Amino acid sequence: MVDHFTVRFNSIISLSLIFITSLLVTPILGSDSDQRIRQAMEHYSAAQYQWQTSLAELVSTQNQSFADLAEIQRDLQLQMISLRNERFHYLLQNDPKRLILDKGISKLTNFGWTDEDNKALLMQLPSYAKLERSVAELERVNNAQSKWPEFRNYFRQKLSNTPEYKELLKELLDAQKVAEEILNKSQQE
Repeated sequence: MVDHFTVRFNSIISLSLIFITSLLVTPILGSDSDQRIRQAMEHYSAAQYQWQTSLAELVSTQNQSFADLAEIQRDLQLQMISLRNERFHYLLQNDPKRLILDKGISKLTNFGWTDEDNKALLMQLPSYAKLERSVAELERVNNAQSKWPEFRNYFRQKLSNTPEYKELLKELLDAQKVAEEILNKSQQE
């Protein structure tokens, strides 16, 4: 079974390490443009992380019967954010031309990933294997939840219409706009 505290703690540690590493390595690795690209991705990831965490908390307070499902989904999403960040940093360092920089933050964060990339990243970063296993286990647990149809209905019909949800969504969209602005600045340099 998945230990949700450990997953949440590992996600926090992963995002913190990515941020700290970027602060330490960025001046060594490249141009102002490279720094801004990293900053845009880190800002976007932090916004996604906050969104997932806040959304799970909102679900738990609004409808306790979905609290476990919300926590499992949050944990899965946080691990997937960490996985995407590791992949992004690998591509930025090893094959930056594959990152689409001029079509917005959405295109930047939805880059192509191959089996060859995965093998290379596993060789460069052995801890990546643990992250992949964690995602796979959380996906298994998440997909096995019997309450998904009921939760989706609750989400669409009730939760997404609450002022609290709308405020969280606004915060996410505002943070994504900031990430977009940072990315756009990288293209102007």
